[in-house]
Amino acid sequence: GEDWDGMRDLDHNSANVQTTVKAYLQMLKDKFGYAGFRYDMVKGYGGKFTALYNNASQPEFSVGEYWDGNINKVKAWIESTKSDNVPTSAAFDFPVRYTVRDAVNNGNWAALDGVGLAKDPNYARYAVTFVENHDTQPGQSLASTIESWFKPSAYALILLRDAGTPCVFWGDLLGTPETGDLPAVRELPLLMGVRFRAAIGPQHN
Repeated sequence: GEDWDGMRDLDHNSANVQTTVKAYLQMLKDKFGYAGFRYDMVKGYGGKFTALYNNASQPEFSVGEYWDGNINKVKAWIESTKSDNVPTSAAFDFPVRYTVRDAVNNGNWAALDGVGLAKDPNYARYAVTFVENHDTQPGQSLASTIESWFKPSAYALILLRDAGTPCVFWGDLLGTPETGDLPAVRELPLLMGVRFRAAIGPQHN
């Protein structure tokens, strides 16, 4: 996979590493009540290992952070997590997130109809849509925020559609108590309520 100097490398081909990762994931489920896992920086190692770890731990949900705007690369990663010809993990829908960001920030509204995992019927169930996350907020490694005035509309775009599994950034919903920042999107509780009440799409939960 691709290199990243933010963490030490793990040799996922090592039986010792595999055993340790499996034990760690099982501990998260059994001791701390985790229902699912978010795999960080999945560009750094083969998707077959995500399949290996998911098959061993059987999470209710799995999502990989394959940060790339190229939809074919994200699809290829999802395909690489297959076990018995079925993907074992979803992926964050960076292609649609970047499409929304660029459309708004550049005034290219036509681009809002652009491609994304959630718009592909073959991958919609494996698409985790989002507007912001901890890496895209100001000062972070992938800082590229969507204009604040458009965030309610961006969240409406992912919460009120019938495809994908929407993910809400805690800072947008709850604010940041450490800095005194208020919730960035006051409309989020309303939008989330509409989704829950309407049970939109097969991934409405």
